Amino acid sequence: RMAFFARIFFDSSFLHVLLPDELLAVAAHQFTHLKKKHGTKKFFRLTAPAALIGALMGFLVFSNFASIDSIPFVGSLGEVVSSLFATIFFGFFALVAGLYVNAKWLRQQETECDLSSVKFLNGEPMIQALIKLNNLRPRRMTRLERLLPKIYPTIEQRINNIHAAAENKKNQST
Repeated sequence: RMAFFARIFFDSSFLHVLLPDELLAVAAHQFTHLKKKHGTKKFFRLTAPAALIGALMGFLVFSNFASIDSIPFVGSLGEVVSSLFATIFFGFFALVAGLYVNAKWLRQQETECDLSSVKFLNGEPMIQALIKLNNLRPRRMTRLERLLPKIYPTIEQRINNIHAAAENKKNQST
């Protein structure tokens, strides 16, 4: 499930295991992503700086090629290929760096959307949906994922946040 550019992508196997209230909770979560334009903001917050840095480094390699062409690998590639390689390499590096810089912001967006489901329901349907999602695709973290920043809260953190928001809602209504 993912909301991006006014589209929601949903795994049909997840859809089939959800009860109606759970589906409503997940829909509230995803529609909050759309309403707040999280997908668009995420795309531009991560991609624009990476593309700019990559293009700048590619331009620097291209314009200063005479000073680095003595490096064996670089000299054999030529100006254009070396600058394209630099663009891709530094753009990718900047994209990964952007994940680290924006990790907290990305986790906050996910939490904000989780809590939006509490506004419509008591929180329990979203918790059950998260548990079902976790059971549907139990994941082991790969070595690469261990190196990358945590851009989503853990299932336990999400459940605790939803419990706290549901408790606050219940206390405010009494």
